[in-house]
Formats: sequence, structure tokens, C-alpha cells
Amino acid sequence: MLDILLSNSGDRTAYVISATYTFSEALDMQRCSRSGSGTIDYVRIPVAVPTDVKPAHPLTRPLRFAVKPGSGESLALAFGPAGDAYSPTWLYDVSIRLKVGKSEVAVPSAVVSEVSLWEQDVLAAAALAREDERTGSETGRDRVACFDKLLKTTERLSQAKTPPSGLKEFTLKLRALLEA
Repeated sequence: MLDILLSNSGDRTAYVISATYTFSEALDMQRCSRSGSGTIDYVRIPVAVPTDVKPAHPLTRPLRFAVKPGSGESLALAFGPAGDAYSPTWLYDVSIRLKVGKSEVAVPSAVVSEVSLWEQDVLAAAALAREDERTGSETGRDRVACFDKLLKTTERLSQAKTPPSGLKEFTLKLRALLEA
């Protein structure tokens, strides 16, 4: 979830009419775990992200969000994969442009994920893959290679200006587990 505080110092209601999301990363954190490889009002807006979203390809969605004159509103964007099966295990690196009338408000880059929802499962799967690799299993080697790639990505994203809570700690735990 990403909260964006919008304030309106004007004398008329301002409307956010669309949002354009540009993803540099859309990563299913459990991909390696599977077999086979003022007064502020709060509004939660679901953002259904195609699971095959291409990096740097903008995704524009209509939006109707009002900010009354002289007030602030919190726009909460809840990112998740599009489709019937909701999964909280995704991590997104996204920049956002909100269209407000004829102007735009930019959110340069944000890394969004609910780390606490997937951390233990991913670490447990990585530990099993590591154990399988030690026994000479080809599947174990493939899964450890997948977790190595996952580690490189999370190391890069944990260096973001404001990484999601727990991402840096997860990255350290995953590195320790894979190097053990």
C-alpha cells in the first residue's frame, strides 16, 4: 500500500482524474517457492497490475478522487496482481503521475510491498531449496539460482529512498541463508 497525501490550497475542489503507473519492477516474491520455478480522510484505491507488466511501460488508469479546497486527503493505492487470485506476495518499484485537471503531480519512485505477509514463507522455501541443493538435487540448484536472482533484486530495491518496512532485514536474512 502506498499513501499519497494531496493538499489543495486553492478555492475550488481539485480532482485527480487519472493515474499513470510506470513499473521498473513487478516481482512475485514467491516465484522461487513454487514447484517448477489536517483531518485526513483515507480512501483505498485498488490498482490491479497485470502480472506480465513490462518494465518502463506506462499503465494509465482512470481515477476520480476529490480534494476539497483548503484541505488534505490521503490517497491510498493498494497494488496487487490483476486477475481472480489475489496474492499479497508481490513487490513493486513504481513511479506515478497523477493528472489533476490540466497539470500533473509526480511521485518519482516508490517501492511497495507488504513484506510481513510473505517474508517467513519465502525464507522457509529458500532454506528448503538450499537443503535440496546440498543433497545434489538439480531442482534444488535451479531454485537456489532463482533465490540468488531474487536476492540481487531485493538488495537493489532495499537501497531505495523509502523501501517498504522489513525489506532491508529480509534481504540480510536471505543473504545469510544462501551463503550458509
